[in-house]
Amino acid sequence: MSTRAKKRGTAVEVKVRDYMREALGQPGIDRQPLRGSRDEGDLRGLVARGFECVVEVKAKRDLARSLVAEYRRQTLAERENAGAGVGVLVTWRYNHPAADAVAHVTLRDLARLSRPLRVNDGFMEEADGSWVSMTLAELCALIDE
Repeated sequence: MSTRAKKRGTAVEVKVRDYMREALGQPGIDRQPLRGSRDEGDLRGLVARGFECVVEVKAKRDLARSLVAEYRRQTLAERENAGAGVGVLVTWRYNHPAADAVAHVTLRDLARLSRPLRVNDGFMEEADGSWVSMTLAELCALIDE
C-alpha cells in the first residue's frame, strides 16, 4: 500500500473516530495499531448495550460488490480476533461528511445494538451471514437511543 493511501486511510479513520466519539459521547473510542493477520479492527473502545465493538474503516473510491463482501469477511474475522460482541464495517463516501459514511452490520449484531430487536443470546448463526447497511449517523442514533 502506498504512503498516500495509508495517509488517506488514517485521515478517514480519524474522521470516523471523531464523529463517533462526539455522536455517542464515548471519548474512549480510538484507533488501533496494526497487528498483521491478527488485526482487531481499526477502532476500538466503542461499547454498545454492554457489547464491546470493533469498527473496520475502509476508504476506497470504487466499492465493487465483491470488495464489500471481502471487507465484511475481514470485519467478522477481526471481531473474532478481538473477542468482541459486535463488528461494524464503515465504508467512506467521498465528498460527504462522516455522518454519511455507510455502516454495515450483520443481523446478529444489529439485534445486539438495537433495543427493540434485542433478544436473548440465543442468536442463530445464520444471522451472521446477512448484512444490513445504514449511514453512520443512523447507526450512532440506534446505539445512542
